[in-house]
Amino acid sequence: MSVIERGNKEFLKEQNENHLAENLTAMFSKKNSLVLTDHSVIQPADAFKTIDFVFSGKSILLVDARVPRLSAWNECSLMNESHRTLLSSLRRKKSDGDWEYESDRAEVSEVLGAVPEDFRRHLYGVINEYQCALDALDALKRGTFPLFARAINRSHENMRDLYDISCPEIDWILKRLVEINPEPDSEHNPVCCGRITGQGFGRCLFAILDESNIPEFQKRLSEYTKIFGFRTTCFEVKSEDGVIVEKL
Repeated sequence: MSVIERGNKEFLKEQNENHLAENLTAMFSKKNSLVLTDHSVIQPADAFKTIDFVFSGKSILLVDARVPRLSAWNECSLMNESHRTLLSSLRRKKSDGDWEYESDRAEVSEVLGAVPEDFRRHLYGVINEYQCALDALDALKRGTFPLFARAINRSHENMRDLYDISCPEIDWILKRLVEINPEPDSEHNPVCCGRITGQGFGRCLFAILDESNIPEFQKRLSEYTKIFGFRTTCFEVKSEDGVIVEKL
């Protein structure tokens, strides 16, 4: 981990960016699994869990929307010491030893009340995003894809409405995604889900959908090109084991 972090600083010239999730995933990922990271843990060995991805017949697509990168706000400025202290005060221990954020909205509002509006909205985004991660984890443990999909879709809504890192083009693609294979109660039991992802603002997204629905999704991507003028790049993602150390 220390070698990777040093490389980020010395070769990529990144001094303040936090790549904990990417680094842990590169090191410790497992085939057919997801990596859940916890940035509040100091020791890297305790900062992640690998969770089996139990939904068969699903494909994960990574889509580059080709939208020019924009830095709408400095993400690093959000997690200063005072904001970290406020978020820490809202953490509550759970009976299983893990933690969650305070769910009482009045309590959260009181703690964050003195924070300027933009920062307050982004901090709400951090709190909501953690809950989305917990909900997705619970759905994986229960083997219930609709619950998992709802958590992922809510996560993108959170990134769009509170964290301010999405854009109309990304939103359009994801709206078309969740419309695929609609059912009477598709809002509560979606068969597809997706979320903005990656470094930067408004560029890439991932989509999780039935393999049989990939042609329809690619058709929607063609419509996107006609409407917005950006030609997407789409790759199917396969989970694999992380770094392997070999003795020479």
